[in-house]
Amino acid sequence: MSIISKANRLINKSSKIKADNSKAFFNYGNSSLKANNIDKAIFFYNKALKSRPSFVQCWINLSQAYKSKGLILKSESSINRAIKIDPKISHPYFILGELFLRKGRLKKAVKALETAIKISPDFLEAYYALINAAIKLNDGKKTSAIINKCFKLDIDYTRVLSILLNAPNPTTSKSFNKTYKTILSNFMKRYDEIIYRTEMKISGDMRALDKNKLLNLKSERKEKIVNIGISYRNIGEEKKMRAAFLKFLKIAPKNKAYDVQYFRAYCAVGKYADAFKAAEKIMHSNTITIDELSDPFVGAMSADFIKKQLDLVSRAKVPKRLKIWKTFYKATLNRRINCEELKKISELIVGKYVWMKYPLAIDLRNNRNFVKSIKFLTEAKKVRPKDWLLNCAIAEALLCNGQKQEAFKQFEKIYSDKFMRNANVKAWKGECHIFTGQYAKAITDLDSAIVRENPIAYTWRGAAHFKSGMCRQALKDLNRAVRHRPNDLEARVWRGEVYRILKKFKRALLDLNFVIKQNRGYLWAYFNRALIKNTLKDYSGMKQDFDEINNHELIDIIKKRLNLKLSGKITRKQIVEILIKGLEFAKGNRRDDNYLLTIAFPEYNLKLKTPAA
Repeated sequence: MSIISKANRLINKSSKIKADNSKAFFNYGNSSLKANNIDKAIFFYNKALKSRPSFVQCWINLSQAYKSKGLILKSESSINRAIKIDPKISHPYFILGELFLRKGRLKKAVKALETAIKISPDFLEAYYALINAAIKLNDGKKTSAIINKCFKLDIDYTRVLSILLNAPNPTTSKSFNKTYKTILSNFMKRYDEIIYRTEMKISGDMRALDKNKLLNLKSERKEKIVNIGISYRNIGEEKKMRAAFLKFLKIAPKNKAYDVQYFRAYCAVGKYADAFKAAEKIMHSNTITIDELSDPFVGAMSADFIKKQLDLVSRAKVPKRLKIWKTFYKATLNRRINCEELKKISELIVGKYVWMKYPLAIDLRNNRNFVKSIKFLTEAKKVRPKDWLLNCAIAEALLCNGQKQEAFKQFEKIYSDKFMRNANVKAWKGECHIFTGQYAKAITDLDSAIVRENPIAYTWRGAAHFKSGMCRQALKDLNRAVRHRPNDLEARVWRGEVYRILKKFKRALLDLNFVIKQNRGYLWAYFNRALIKNTLKDYSGMKQDFDEINNHELIDIIKKRLNLKLSGKITRKQIVEILIKGLEFAKGNRRDDNYLLTIAFPEYNLKLKTPAA
């Protein structure tokens, strides 16, 4: 029975309840409130209070119910009754403070919130509300003092930063305006120190191996050895990866808790018969993503290494029940060479193995066949419903297919699930906000991702800061992104663009030349480098860079938007217009993935359809 149906039945039963049974009425009120049936909740709370006027929690809940209805005076009256009955409880003062804040009675709000904190010194929600009230009061000293106290507690740094960034820009006092900027600057310094420590924690495992400490690691540090192995796998260090996982295989106990680590280790050392046995146990587990299960080397290893692995997979002797794994891995490893191998086995993938369509879905997505890609991803989700990466891939594909509202609903749904809630989801959602030009929302999500130990989000937060006009903060983020991953070409393109806008052309060219040397087809690097060459009056160099990208379908789309001729001679002025407007039209996308162009350029998606539910 639904909560709403239950609430309807409760009101009919209320006449049978004894007059002094306040607890039962209170519970019925809570059920109604949970069902968002506010009127019935108020009815039951009043019934409870009629028989027991000293019921403090009931007054508090009644106040919240009135507040939900917008009845602020009644809400205030109810919470004052709770305070009168028991003045030593902190929560009523917090609610009263929020009510005063809502009504603009700021001094009274501060007094109520300070009382709540005095009673409960670690009441974080009261601190957040008090920061907001102090800023609105233009009280710089109080704001600084509260923030300093917060740093001594287990605060959510993202919440504090969000309050500071979203605070109304004070105009009544020039001195406070200056103070406010100082407060924000000081908080950012402290915030950066915390992020820096997070980075050190992440990179600590790598440094341990670099200092040859691996062989001395004791058995209780087997998790650390796995992390070291994964770190080296992700940057393509084959020998160091093998060393770490061989050490793990020597010391780790063979029990269910280590099945995922054993799968990783067996793949790393080329023992595929054992890897497939482990994979069979974990293929529906949430402890490994579908991406890694499909490709245990996550695209990081060299072509020679993959050829060796293909040979080892082909020679692996497996029982009949595990032959599907051998066939699948031969196809997925071969996918780097020839995607047709995957298509050949797609009809064999059924039942509990339907998730194996994931790599094919990704290839379809990359080729802009979003309808079929979403279909395959949704099929895979049936057997891996709690895989955060798979669910995010569906959200991204929906966004690429022009279904923006559905995409962000999907992201919200993922993050609301405690089994899928993690920093990667916030980072992915933040990146998608950048693609759609929602930079403030992106910064909020990416702040949260970084605090929760996702340093890759620095690239996207740097992009969001840049697109919001905060070049200095953007450079801080992008410098950190490049330090963390020197081969992050997207970060270098963004940093090159920031330097171009700041007229630091030498620095910009260092980044953009590096990107083009690594990837001759990186579209956005050419856009920026051509514009720099034009500014430096190297017109032939600018024309050469433009010619490199002139055959790309995107250039024709930009020309159409600008009402320019698709063929024939083109002037230098028109080239500059195409380059500048192209970067503007692309919003926050500087990724080297053609399928993502469909977000800002729907014309690039020639098969824009809504997939069947």
